[in-house]
Parts: sequence; C-alpha cells; structure tokens
Amino acid sequence: MSWTQVLPTPFAIAIAAGTWYNDSKRNYALNQLNSKREIVNNQLMRMYAPLYGNRLIHNSNLKALEKKVGKTVDAHVAEICEIKNKDALENWRR
Repeated sequence: MSWTQVLPTPFAIAIAAGTWYNDSKRNYALNQLNSKREIVNNQLMRMYAPLYGNRLIHNSNLKALEKKVGKTVDAHVAEICEIKNKDALENWRR
C-alpha cells in the first residue's frame, strides 16, 4: 500500500474530529448562553414585572386623583400647604 492510498484516511479522521470538536464547542457555548438567558428571563418575570405593575398602579392612582381634584398633584399639595390644613395634608390622596 502506498502513501497516496493511506493518506486520505488520516485526513478524513482529522477533519471529522475537528468538525466534531467545533460543533461540541459551539453547542456548549449555545447552552451556556441559553442558561444565562433563562436566568435573566426569570429575573424579569419575578422581580421587574411586579415592580412595573406597582408603578403602573401608582401612576394610575395619581392620574385619577388629578382628574378628581382638577389640578396636578403638586398644585393640590401646595394648596393644602397654603391653607395649613394638617388633616388634609396627611390624607391628600382622598
């Protein structure tokens, strides 16, 4: 057997091994990235969604108060401070 007949087999093995290594490395990196993405998604769902909901309700309450009293919250509180009404200042949202 001459070297021209034997040579393609080691090259084929080397190419197959290199392809397998590259594919394994890429899959490992992709799995790591998906794992990190899952952690971030859980943080978004468990931490930031309730916070966003809280702020949404807070802003809705302020808008409802502004609609009820017919002026901004700052103007409403400033007016209460001008008349020096302690009870109204403590309960300015009502």
